[in-house]
Amino acid sequence: MSGQHRRRNRQSKSTKARRRRTVGLTTTAGAALAFGLTPWACAPAAQADELDAILDPIINSLASIDPTLAADATSLLATLDTALTGAATADPASAVSAQSLDFAQLYDTSIYDPSHTFDQEWINGTTFLGNLTVQYDNVVNNLSADFGGPLLIGNGADGISAADPNGAAGGLWFGDGGSGWDSDVAGDNGGAGGIAYDGNGGMGGDGFDGSDGGAGGNTAYGIAGDGGNGGDGVLGGNGGDGGVGGNATGFFFGNGGDGGNGGDGATGTTGETGSYLNGGTGVGGNGNNGGEGGTGGAGGRGETFLGDGGNGGDGGDGGDGGLGGNGALGASGNALGIPADGGNAGNGGNGGNAGAGGAGGASGFFGTSGDGGDGGAGGDVGDGGTGGRGADGDFTDASHGNGGNGGNGGSPGQVAGNGSVGGAAGTAGSVFATSGNAGAGGDGGSAVGAGGNGGDGGDGEAGNAAFPDGGNGGNGGNGGNGGAGIDNGGTGGNGGLGGNGNAGAPATATSQAGNNGGDGGNGGNGGDGGQSGSLGGNGGQGGNAGNGGHGGDAAAGYQATADESDGYYGGIGGNGGDGGNAGSGGDAVGTAHAGNGGDAGTAGNGGNGGNNGAGSNAVGTSNINGGDSGESFIANPPNANGGNGGLGGNGGNGSLSGNGGNASAGGTGGNGGNGADAGNAAGGGFGGSAHQFGDPASGTGNGGTGGAGGTGGNSGA
Repeated sequence: MSGQHRRRNRQSKSTKARRRRTVGLTTTAGAALAFGLTPWACAPAAQADELDAILDPIINSLASIDPTLAADATSLLATLDTALTGAATADPASAVSAQSLDFAQLYDTSIYDPSHTFDQEWINGTTFLGNLTVQYDNVVNNLSADFGGPLLIGNGADGISAADPNGAAGGLWFGDGGSGWDSDVAGDNGGAGGIAYDGNGGMGGDGFDGSDGGAGGNTAYGIAGDGGNGGDGVLGGNGGDGGVGGNATGFFFGNGGDGGNGGDGATGTTGETGSYLNGGTGVGGNGNNGGEGGTGGAGGRGETFLGDGGNGGDGGDGGDGGLGGNGALGASGNALGIPADGGNAGNGGNGGNAGAGGAGGASGFFGTSGDGGDGGAGGDVGDGGTGGRGADGDFTDASHGNGGNGGNGGSPGQVAGNGSVGGAAGTAGSVFATSGNAGAGGDGGSAVGAGGNGGDGGDGEAGNAAFPDGGNGGNGGNGGNGGAGIDNGGTGGNGGLGGNGNAGAPATATSQAGNNGGDGGNGGNGGDGGQSGSLGGNGGQGGNAGNGGHGGDAAAGYQATADESDGYYGGIGGNGGDGGNAGSGGDAVGTAHAGNGGDAGTAGNGGNGGNNGAGSNAVGTSNINGGDSGESFIANPPNANGGNGGLGGNGGNGSLSGNGGNASAGGTGGNGGNGADAGNAAGGGFGGSAHQFGDPASGTGNGGTGGAGGTGGNSGA
């Protein structure tokens, strides 16, 4: 079935954890010892003078407010200076070997990350200096702007709209790049992250409805921004590609950003329901193919000396194939020229192919290259649609009261989506660097789709005065074939019910004989189950047959009341109608395991025969004869028996493959009608006859012959 294969739990860029290894040295001095260097302790005197030029005015400002604050700041700086000086004079031989440490990660956690945290607190005015740092930033930034220069200290602005999607650059001295805009407009890509000179690059914005994610911002010193995720496809569309991670473009330290994940392909749209309007064929539309997953973005490269490469983004999953459209329903009464038969269903769509994982970024001379992203999983095939139900019989149209046949179920899609390859690991920058891992390939989609069920046959209409015989039930549609795997073929549709025969009309003033009952309609056959690579579908249930109508009762002979008159003949009772034959159960089919055959329907019972009419008595004193019973008109000899009961219908057959369905018993024959008394003679006349060649005496007629029961069907194998 669609949607049942494995799906990966893919994290968004905001929750994707960067590679952080546990290191033994966590202090700034320990990090400097491991490298045998410190940026501040080894800095030239000119650079130290520049640092003093920045810090001295701040300390003096604190002293003018509260001398204790200035003393605390001076003590803090003296402690830091002592620690760095000690680290610079330490024995390098005591440091941990390069082979046992990721120097880029060690530098990141022990030096860069704390200093970056301090930078952000400075920008936000949350250091021990309070809002003085914000005032200082405003002064230097305004001064730079007055001369047309860039932002010196601060974070770049985020992208905010389709008109302004990209993040701005961070401050030239320090600050993070702004994040790109997360698209909310179909077709517009996410914005690019802003660059940083000393800080983190901005995050790329996410795509929307199949558009691509934005690229992460580069950094000269720090952590580059992650690429944005591609947007998931909609309405069977493809997923967008993930944005590439930003690069660390300087020399000393910087990690590349992670690539964004590719968007998932959308599930294919369901095929349209079949229609007979405007010249339509009634066949359901095929489901559309699933969309393809987007490619994961490549990870950014690390700094030349110390830097980890970014991880590649995961590829997007392929979308599942769409469901086949259902067949159109048949229409009774030939409304608008629509046929009574249901339309065949459409087939399911194919699964979409997955997107490839992005490649990992290269490392620096020291560091670890990025892992490749995992490939996406392919989409499953879509299931077949359901055949349309046949219309019920209607004597006002050309179907003559017969139910329409059900449409056949659709087959599933034939081709599952391919899982895609994982991204390659990034290149290690030297023999001292560590290589990342290649991404895992994605699973292929499932080709085990289910065939659609066949539509049920329509019921036959019951007989009426104009059309005494009941209509036959329509046959059920065949189930659609299953996929090549282990799933089921579709179940065959159930046969329609046969209509009951109409009861015979009684005698009238102009016709003393009763009318025959109508025959019951036959039940429709159940549809065959669909084939499959393993387990075939079940056959449909055979339709129940209609019962025969009862024969009409005959009228008694006309009874004269004046003058002298022979007796009049009574009418003959009508015969009961025959019961309809039961529908056979549908066959179950399958390659390895066939499904269950459908049970046969119930056979119809024969109708009861009508009763004969009694002959009337003679009137007068002359030799006048009494009327015969059971005559349709005077010229015929009398028929002493009432009408015959109808025959029971034959039972249907069970399925002949798989586990056989149950056959049904034959229907019960109807009861014969009752005979009637002959009329009495007057004077020396003969009494009416109550048998075929009547004796010259009055008598009583016999009941008609009951109908024979039907033959039972054969059970399936």
